[in-house]
Amino acid sequence: MAKGRAFTKYLETAPLHNVYSGTTPSLNFLYETSTTRNPQFNIGDRIVLGDGREFRYGKSYNALSATRGCEIYVLGVNNYSLLGATTAVGGTTVTAAAVTHDELAEDELRGGFALIYGSDGDDTDTQFRGIIGNDASASAAAFTIYLDAGLVKEVTTANYCEIFQNPFAALRLSTTTVTDFPKAGVPVAEVSAGSMYFWVQVRGPIWLPPQSGLIDEQIGAMWRHDGSLGDINTTLGVSCIAEAMTQYAGHRLIGSYSGNGPLFNLQG
Repeated sequence: MAKGRAFTKYLETAPLHNVYSGTTPSLNFLYETSTTRNPQFNIGDRIVLGDGREFRYGKSYNALSATRGCEIYVLGVNNYSLLGATTAVGGTTVTAAAVTHDELAEDELRGGFALIYGSDGDDTDTQFRGIIGNDASASAAAFTIYLDAGLVKEVTTANYCEIFQNPFAALRLSTTTVTDFPKAGVPVAEVSAGSMYFWVQVRGPIWLPPQSGLIDEQIGAMWRHDGSLGDINTTLGVSCIAEAMTQYAGHRLIGSYSGNGPLFNLQG
């Protein structure tokens, strides 16, 4: 990837010649999965349709189902640690000191985030910025990131930072019955393996498998560990099952567990 920011395409209003194929509008590109990134898109890019559906371009960590929510499995690139250099007011590059981390390809962190604390670790003057790119780095080496806006306060090697990857850079199907990773959305097509590029739906009408507790009176629903829908009553009850989560998924739009559908309105 090159340096830059994620973009949003509103397909019903924006020029479509660089996305649609042929003379008939088509959404086929949304359902493509590949080990090669589509050069028109970068991880985190957003597509919005006129019917309310929204999609983000992501990369898989493992094989994914088209009928189960996938979770954000990226971790912080480096934990709470010192910066490796001084950056003056207005500067848009920050160097993280050498800490334990995997090898980084150039601009791999595009779409991620940087959290820079005050010189004494105080969080009252924290500076938060998006990352538009980074220099390549060997594992456990210092590395430089490029910010989407200049700093309003100088930072030095006495400042601490935390660096986060793009949330859509490693999406996985949960492998355990208890998970502490948030759901990102639903892959629009089955993904056969890890390290594949695909689109994940984050908002709007969709079908998802409901648990039997999602009866007619349960309009809203929560994510379960396996990416299906659980009822709020069970989730918030005195005896909350381990597989339940506190992340709100959205609400029934049409139908019910015992009737047609249900068609579900994903809330992101």
